[in-house]
Amino acid sequence: MMGSAQFRIHDTQRFLLTCSSFLPLTGSIQSPTALLSLSARGLESYAAKLLPAEASAKEQWAKLFTASSAELAEAGMSVQERRYTLWLLQKYRQGADPAKAAHPAPPKKKVR
Repeated sequence: MMGSAQFRIHDTQRFLLTCSSFLPLTGSIQSPTALLSLSARGLESYAAKLLPAEASAKEQWAKLFTASSAELAEAGMSVQERRYTLWLLQKYRQGADPAKAAHPAPPKKKVR
């Protein structure tokens, strides 16, 4: 168990070191808030809680991409929102356009 925690810390440090070369400014996405607003699920309301306003753009991108599920929960996201956010960030890392990858939440099931 201890080895996996060390591995995660190593991955986070490696990401922070390469973040300057990764700064994802593609198309209409110029900030982490813009990325969250493309989600089609209202995730931009959590941007103020997740991303420090006084931080630089590089620090905001690093904070968003290294946020854990527990940190997203502290920001007030539900389980479904956390899973969707992490999924959308992974798609963005892989180079997918978030506007095309994002989809609205499925409608509630009717109980008859």
